Amino acid sequence: MTLALIRRIGLFVLASCLIATGAAALPAASDVRVGVHEGKTRLVIDMSEKVDFSIFTLPNPPRVVIDLPEIAWQAPSHAQLRAGGVIAGLRFGRFRPGNARVVLDLKKPAKVVSAFFVPALNAPGQRYVLD
Repeated sequence: MTLALIRRIGLFVLASCLIATGAAALPAASDVRVGVHEGKTRLVIDMSEKVDFSIFTLPNPPRVVIDLPEIAWQAPSHAQLRAGGVIAGLRFGRFRPGNARVVLDLKKPAKVVSAFFVPALNAPGQRYVLD
């Protein structure tokens, strides 16, 4: 057996193990939308599963930033143009290797009152909700 063949076999075995254990699959975000309700603005991200997240605000200009682990963004690109309520616009994507970020550009300063996951209705996965 040549060294090149041994390397190829080793890479194949490693790739097979990663796929079999699910390590190669990232959580996925399939849609992002904004809803305006009486007295609040709600952001919803449809996710394949729950993930850890952190939230912080920036004052000038006013923004809400949501940091997530790396995600496979499958949401339509026009979702980034959605606005409503206190949200003037939003953008999302890979922030750096291993991390994703959602930035909400605000029309005026606002306070995050809740952020949580709920099971998706009539579909597998989870919904990330931010009020």
